[in-house]
Amino acid sequence: MIKQTVQELTPLVGTCPVCRALGAAPATIYRGRRPPESARSWSHSLPPPT
Repeated sequence: MIKQTVQELTPLVGTCPVCRALGAAPATIYRGRRPPESARSWSHSLPPPT
């Protein structure tokens, strides 16, 4: 419900002011807008133990 309210009010006043008014964390809202990450490739894995 909070995310929907933020989406409706953001065009009018901006994300941060809406989040402040609702007590929501802006990072949560921004994170929800990102497309989901595909499976991570761990190309930088740790070397095998010696």
